[in-house]
Amino acid sequence: MPKIIENVKESLILEGRKTLIEKNYKELNIRDIAKSCGIAIGTFYNYFSNKEEFVSEIFRDDWRNTLNLAERLKTSEESLKEKIRKIYISMQNFVDKYISIFYEIAMLKGYESKRDYDMQDIYVKIEEILSIEKNRGSIKSSLSMQKLAHFIVINIMDLNKNKYMSFDELYEQMNI
Repeated sequence: MPKIIENVKESLILEGRKTLIEKNYKELNIRDIAKSCGIAIGTFYNYFSNKEEFVSEIFRDDWRNTLNLAERLKTSEESLKEKIRKIYISMQNFVDKYISIFYEIAMLKGYESKRDYDMQDIYVKIEEILSIEKNRGSIKSSLSMQKLAHFIVINIMDLNKNKYMSFDELYEQMNI
């Protein structure tokens, strides 16, 4: 009778994330990950077709935390500044955790800009928050909520990568 292991995909992602962060992309070995999870290498390939897809799923899994936070903040009574601050912190945690991995992959594989779909989701979530806040009268910007959402996300990502000013300074300059 075959051994039944529950939550295989989740276990693989957790083990992969741990290895990726503690070591690096190059040292992430699929055979070792499978062994750590108590599965055969062939079972790994039932879930992921290759190492790149596996690492992408690890990134997406963590990115969903930011998207889920933004979804919860839509109905929050907190100020717009605090909502954006929480999204900023979540994005900062994501960038800080993975920036060296992104650079490593770019150096090993070259840069390919084929995945903007993950960013599209955060634009939409922030646009929804902004629309609610606009209806509450807490936004004075004349930009469309779509343009304002893009402006906020781009500046948050840049600030998280380059750390040239504080969040409070950025928020003040947004003048929203």
